[in-house]
Amino acid sequence: MARHFDCIPLDGKETADSLGGAVSAYIRRRFPRDTAKHAAGAYGVDHETGKSLTRGHVSSRTLARAVRVDGYELLDAVGHALTGLTRVEWERLKITQIQEEIRNATIRADEIVASAERLANIRALRATESGATSPSLGSREDRAGA
Repeated sequence: MARHFDCIPLDGKETADSLGGAVSAYIRRRFPRDTAKHAAGAYGVDHETGKSLTRGHVSSRTLARAVRVDGYELLDAVGHALTGLTRVEWERLKITQIQEEIRNATIRADEIVASAERLANIRALRATESGATSPSLGSREDRAGA
């Protein structure tokens, strides 16, 4: 079973200011003692790179190594640190937004259908008032003269 590491707020904030800061918070939580040494060993990088990770400096190559090792555990922690939402909370929010878009689109579609029906009724009423049998055929006089 995967371990879950809560986000460590940085400087009293609920979210991290940078990707490096979020990765650093995760690594410090995962390796509370000798953080740089353990991170270097876990991710297969040198000790200086391990130190850089603890300071919030992460290259794309080192980040890729860390993700290969820790997978979604790291990605979830970093996402939470950057957005303030867990993955489940974020997905629920996106689902709610999509459902709202669907509701709005359905309302708009109903409005368009109602407008089209009103327009058809107006055209039929005008055609009836002018004596035409069909709105597309014109008036009786036009047809009789043809």
